[in-house]
Amino acid sequence: MVCSLYDHMHYLENNWELYDGRTSNHYLSDLVGYLYLCSFFNLTKKASWCFDQIQAEMRKQVFSEGTSYEGSTAYHRLVTELFLHAYMLARESHMHISDDFEQRLTNMGHFIAWCSPRQNTMVTIGDHDSGRVTAVSITQAMQALVPQSTAIGIKTFYEFGLSCVKNTLWHITLRHHAYQKKQPSGHFHNDAGSMTLAMRGIPVFIDPGSYVYTPSVFWRNYFRSAAAHTTVT
Repeated sequence: MVCSLYDHMHYLENNWELYDGRTSNHYLSDLVGYLYLCSFFNLTKKASWCFDQIQAEMRKQVFSEGTSYEGSTAYHRLVTELFLHAYMLARESHMHISDDFEQRLTNMGHFIAWCSPRQNTMVTIGDHDSGRVTAVSITQAMQALVPQSTAIGIKTFYEFGLSCVKNTLWHITLRHHAYQKKQPSGHFHNDAGSMTLAMRGIPVFIDPGSYVYTPSVFWRNYFRSAAAHTTVT
């Protein structure tokens, strides 16, 4: 098993998922897996380099408001979990963690809270492939590492393109157009103007646009079209 782990580390060193400069959760997953391996093999310099890259990806992939630039709530949860794993390892290894990294990580948790009609349930905006680092995903112990906030009232995430209304009775979201050239667009849908609605945590209107992700070109395009969303066509 140790030899297999070393082979994985060697493979990552020679196969970083870097394409046209617009990195995504793929490259971040490479880095977090590599950080675990460097920690396991006690490779301090490589681990330090890796965490510097992870912090750079935080500045690149996560807006200052704390939202993932891939434009998907499900992928936002995945990259939050990845960054939390890196954060825990860095703290344990006494690495330097920038204030900006910690603030954006905190803001990522706030976004999840705003997008949750009830505990452990997020609205689905954009693609959803059920990706997680571990089966339990983000645990309460991991959440306790960053300051929590009460998501009550009205909040707009301008860079992500989502407005939320949340109180003890209602949870409403409205998707609006937001896109910058530096963002990868593979997980976006034609969903501007679509809404979700939940009452006492029970979904009434949902965003159904992620039913099919990759198997069929026809259905993939249909389920990310405006016709498959709760918007005007």
